[in-house]
Amino acid sequence: MLYLLGSLLFIHAAYSSFEFHQLLKIHSEYDYLPLPTEITVEVILALVTFIIGSIISIENEPKLSIDNKLILQDDKYLKKIEMRKAMREFEKVGISGFEEYDSRVDFIDIKQKRKEYNDWVNK
Repeated sequence: MLYLLGSLLFIHAAYSSFEFHQLLKIHSEYDYLPLPTEITVEVILALVTFIIGSIISIENEPKLSIDNKLILQDDKYLKKIEMRKAMREFEKVGISGFEEYDSRVDFIDIKQKRKEYNDWVNK
């Protein structure tokens, strides 16, 4: 509902801005006039309403089981992240969670890497 209200406010502010600029084109004696504060306030109000609506809509809804019973979730908004599941993808690829720190240039042994490369080339 807040999405709709925010969208309508934003569309109204856009139309008001369009009308204001059309009036400026007709009256050429005004070189430059800033956008009226009412339109600016309406845009800010529309964005705040839209953002609040998007935050409120994040809530997890209850799910139906096979027996048509409502299953309420433990977490109201987002599920908790289990570290073993989060690290599973890294483990499949074969890197650690600290790969960005382990592979920094300061920590690389250049002599060891050159030796590994020469051994690989000489195979």
